[in-house]
Amino acid sequence: MNPAATELSLQTHINQLKKSSESLQPARYASLLQKCTEQKSAAAGKLVHQHILSSGCGVNRYIQNHLIFMYAKCGCLEDALEVFELLPNPNVFSWTALITAYAKEGHLREVLGLFRKMQLDGTKPDAFVFSTVLTACSSAGALNEGKAIHDCAVLAGMETQVVGNAIVNLYGKCGRVHEAKAVFERLPERNLVSWNALIAANAQNGHCKDAMQVFHLMDLDGSVRPNDATFVSVVDACSNLLDLPRGKSTHERIIRTGFDSYLFVGNSLVNMYGKCGSVDRARLVFEKMSSRNVVSWTVMIWAYAQQGFIRAAFDLYKRMDCEPNAVTFMAVMDSCLRPEDLPRAEQIHAHMVASGFDSDAVLQVCLVTMYGKCGSVDSAWSIFENLKERSNNAVTWNAMISGLAQHGESKQALECFWKMELEGVRPNSVTYLASLEACSSLNDLTRGRQLHARILLENIHEANLSNAVINMYGKCGSLDEAMDEFAKMPERDVVSWNTMIATYAQHGSGRQALEFFKQMDLEGWTTDRATYLGAIDACGSVPSLALGKTIHSIVATAAPCLEQDPGVATALVTMYARCGSLHDAKSVFWRSHSRNLVTWSNLIAACAQHGRENEALDLFREMQLQGTKPDALTFSTLVAACSRRGVVKDGVFYFVSMVEDYSIPASEDHFGGMVDLLGRAGWLEEAEQVMRKNPCALAHAVLLGACHVHGDVERGIRIAQSALELDWKNSASFAASMAMLAELYGAAGRWEDAARVRKAVESRNARREPGGRSWIEVKNRVHEFGEDDDRLQGPRLDKIRGELQRLSSLAVEEGGICKDENARAHILGCCHSEKVAIGFGIVSTPAGQLIRIVKNLRACHDCHAFAKFVSRRIQREISVRDPYGLHCFQTNGSCSCEI
Repeated sequence: MNPAATELSLQTHINQLKKSSESLQPARYASLLQKCTEQKSAAAGKLVHQHILSSGCGVNRYIQNHLIFMYAKCGCLEDALEVFELLPNPNVFSWTALITAYAKEGHLREVLGLFRKMQLDGTKPDAFVFSTVLTACSSAGALNEGKAIHDCAVLAGMETQVVGNAIVNLYGKCGRVHEAKAVFERLPERNLVSWNALIAANAQNGHCKDAMQVFHLMDLDGSVRPNDATFVSVVDACSNLLDLPRGKSTHERIIRTGFDSYLFVGNSLVNMYGKCGSVDRARLVFEKMSSRNVVSWTVMIWAYAQQGFIRAAFDLYKRMDCEPNAVTFMAVMDSCLRPEDLPRAEQIHAHMVASGFDSDAVLQVCLVTMYGKCGSVDSAWSIFENLKERSNNAVTWNAMISGLAQHGESKQALECFWKMELEGVRPNSVTYLASLEACSSLNDLTRGRQLHARILLENIHEANLSNAVINMYGKCGSLDEAMDEFAKMPERDVVSWNTMIATYAQHGSGRQALEFFKQMDLEGWTTDRATYLGAIDACGSVPSLALGKTIHSIVATAAPCLEQDPGVATALVTMYARCGSLHDAKSVFWRSHSRNLVTWSNLIAACAQHGRENEALDLFREMQLQGTKPDALTFSTLVAACSRRGVVKDGVFYFVSMVEDYSIPASEDHFGGMVDLLGRAGWLEEAEQVMRKNPCALAHAVLLGACHVHGDVERGIRIAQSALELDWKNSASFAASMAMLAELYGAAGRWEDAARVRKAVESRNARREPGGRSWIEVKNRVHEFGEDDDRLQGPRLDKIRGELQRLSSLAVEEGGICKDENARAHILGCCHSEKVAIGFGIVSTPAGQLIRIVKNLRACHDCHAFAKFVSRRIQREISVRDPYGLHCFQTNGSCSCEI
């Protein structure tokens, strides 16, 4: 019937009732009340109720039940209860109508109270009543109450299909999947609702593979066919499994069965494709939806945000044709992750206030997080300070501490942590995670230990916290404590192993890192992107070209998609460059389809360090053509390349371009590079002028080296005297610079001054850094040597020592590399690790083969001169990479660095 006609008919009858006080037949009253129920017109229903009372029919149970039902459907619970209480003998229908009304409004206490009264009254609940009460318990997550009703149903012999379905749903909603399955298996008959309840129970509680298995069993059973509710649960299971292939096949089946036009099915599909990373398919489903609600828009916005399509997420948010809800604001705020997103963040905040959500406690926490991620610490703090529920809400504090820690405000993050404690808010695992991250950034081992002690006192045993503790100790350089925490972990995950591998690799302990990688594989752990990144970095620090190639091969075979990952590609380029294989580095680079700034910069640096300065400069031009914007590190590399190539004009051009075209302020490294550029070219006057503009230790050391090379004794002495007034943070660099000064004094015949400088160095306890290590790979095995290493044993011992002694003597006698008597003595007696490695390489590899060495400290001037002489004397190329660059010693006695 036409609703307008029905409304007209109802209004006509109401008007007639107003004009007449004559009593109507009970069936007539029931018909009118039914019309009021259909129209949900409580006002009309009350007029009918008044007419019933005035006509004397108010004690008729048939009419009273209809009144209860009408009031219940119209949401007038108090009126329904008032009519019910007037019933002398309510029947099942009376109880059912009232219980259903309270259940619909979510009043569980009243539902349970009415159910008990019904039993005490002697009225036996039927299957519908049990189902209604169980559904109310499910909605409220009231497991214990639901179990009690389940027991009542069993005792009453009411474990029918309808009641059984409700029980399966109850246990599923309350996270008891095992009990839900047990009830399902006892059902005498199963219908579509039964299967849907069990599929949903598994899908909603993370048992997604089991949900898919139940769906398969339903198909095999063949007694029922899936409907929209079935497909929603199945698609959600695919979503949580990130199983795109199965999600796509389920989508195809949905299309074949015609359920693709259903709103909730469409929303689930959009969500599934978004979570699985197929944003294009999500957008296609979204655009084809005939109708959309706020959920549709929200899941699509979230899909964009989660997959990094920031602008698309915000543009879709602006396109919304319905009012956003709290979840929508959470989704679009999740798309504001970077400082450049701050203007969008402010627009979202303004819209949220205009929409009346500014007092929502959850959204306020999201605002703190959003502004923190965007780097607007002041805005985040302003909102945080005005939060009313801050005093008893750890989540709010966590958002503020995390925002500070993630954007370089680590000191303030720790201050916020202590303030949190002063206000009596108990920190949780999330608080400790953010605070440990702050300690890691600050290299604050003391506070890190304090936090670790607190975690132990509070008896918090979580893998992610232990991983954060390991990372903190690793970043702070306390590898023993990191290892100790790892060893004590009751349960480890892949992140634990990755953290240990990365920790050792980042501190130059590549051997230990690779041992962890091997042990991880032996114990059957599944490696991931972070594992490979750590292992590749370790191969570069050992260095081991053979093992690096092996791990590269594993990546290409086991996870070919990772080879195109920008981070992995960058790590491979860096590893091959460190191992001296520029060819392999370039091969990886050009095969990669997604190069970022770091990838470009690392290959440019590799080319420059390998003496391929022209290639480095060509790569930079190509990088610019492809739209990648250089950073400060890129320009440091370019200036260094120009310095080695001897093109002063180009180096100056890049320096000026950096400052003026890219607005990148020049750092000490840049000024040091410019001094090196000018000094190498012999422009010592200009180099000194640049040094005076930024009189840092690095610039003094570089210019002093240039004076030493070009024989400008007077200028070198002047620079060295100026350097003595500086605060040298690196005592080894100071010692090296003073050694050059001593040589300059010696070259000028000022032996007393040379001796005085050496004594000054000794008085400041400034000496070459301890712990110098060098590595050389021979026959796929990496050999490690330390300074004055006494571990050389075996039949080759005398041969290695004899060869080093012979070559050292020749370097002094024939090479004329040391005019200072003290320096000669140093050359003859020196047993630095790189020198030992060179000797080992000479006796352990065939004549003519490249000797490739890596060391952890800067090569000293004497060892550098020794390597140049040896390379020419034995006609073998020698490659030595230290933390400051690559030295390619040629058979003509030159070096790529041209010191």
